[in-house]
Amino acid sequence: MNRLLVSMLLVLGLAVTAGCKNKKDANEADDISNLEAEANTGPVDYPEPRRRSSGDRNPMRFEVSFVSAYVLPLSQDGKCWDPCTPEVKTKFVEALPSLGGDTPGAAAKALTTAIAAQAGSEKLIEAMPDLYAHIDCGFGNELTTSKSLNMDRLGAKWRNAREEFKMDPEDECAISIWDNDADDDDELLGDVSLKILQEAQNGELIVTASNEEMGQVVRIEMFIEQLEGAPVLGGQTAGQSAGQSSDQTGGQSGGDATGTGQYAVEVIKAEIQPAKADGQPWDAKIPFVASGTSPDIAVEVYVNGYQSEKPFMETPVGQEQTYYEWRTSGRVDLQPTDYLHFIVWDRDRIDHDLVGECKSASVSQIPLGQEITLSNCGQVKYLVFKVTR
Repeated sequence: MNRLLVSMLLVLGLAVTAGCKNKKDANEADDISNLEAEANTGPVDYPEPRRRSSGDRNPMRFEVSFVSAYVLPLSQDGKCWDPCTPEVKTKFVEALPSLGGDTPGAAAKALTTAIAAQAGSEKLIEAMPDLYAHIDCGFGNELTTSKSLNMDRLGAKWRNAREEFKMDPEDECAISIWDNDADDDDELLGDVSLKILQEAQNGELIVTASNEEMGQVVRIEMFIEQLEGAPVLGGQTAGQSAGQSSDQTGGQSGGDATGTGQYAVEVIKAEIQPAKADGQPWDAKIPFVASGTSPDIAVEVYVNGYQSEKPFMETPVGQEQTYYEWRTSGRVDLQPTDYLHFIVWDRDRIDHDLVGECKSASVSQIPLGQEITLSNCGQVKYLVFKVTR
């Protein structure tokens, strides 16, 4: 039985009192005299990694991005992250999926979806944390995500939460997940220290409670792109940037996409692996919700990756299948040095699973009018697209 199930079963034995509160309006005229106090793990400073002598380091430039995180709905002592009633706490317990085995990420996602599906009132949602993340690596490399983008959630998703770091492969990083509170007395939900450049595979870093002790955090996903130097990220080969496909059919010459202007980009089709990287199904059976276990795949397309806040194009969702043909196109202004960044998702009711990220060659190297195949991007077997003027 995984740590998520054990934690929740312990909560079943807690005796709680009645009460209710809306955390978004502390002046609301509700009776809060019987409200159970929230968890309090602060004030706590951001965890710091083990520092190494500067003379032992050979730093290179990397772009580090937060992608997502999942947390448990209750603290280690069984309290809600924000004030809640016994009814709310019971809902958290009842929503726990009956998942066996070592699947903390899937369990956290299913729990989030189940809670939202059966919530019935804002007070259940408002008892969940307002998530943000922080990372500290090497010397002077820090990144803190927005504190207002993932409010009242057990799962956080970030876009454009990135920073350029100068790191050595031996540098240790301290990653922490927090609950933002209006009184600035934020709670530390969990943290972990590790050498992220050694742990990342093809630019993806996935840390779960199955292999690291992270408090009440069950899953963290990040993305790392190497910007200079000989490749050091796991699974990366010389001449291949992190997150970029190792196979681009259609050639790198013979096109005429050499000028600045507007182009049409068409996502033709894609196929993904039948299961996640850890062997688990893309979707778990969720209590209170009719659902399957096959993925619902969709593709977002960005220019120059995480430098843009929103995609210029997004395909419809191909439901309950690992292969889908869209032939969806969108127009965008491109320069010769730009590249296309394809992000493939398994779309779900609340939180989405990142399947993989594929990067094209620069626009000047893309053969116009030809189908181009990008392959081996995370759990994406291949993705086919075409660019025209």
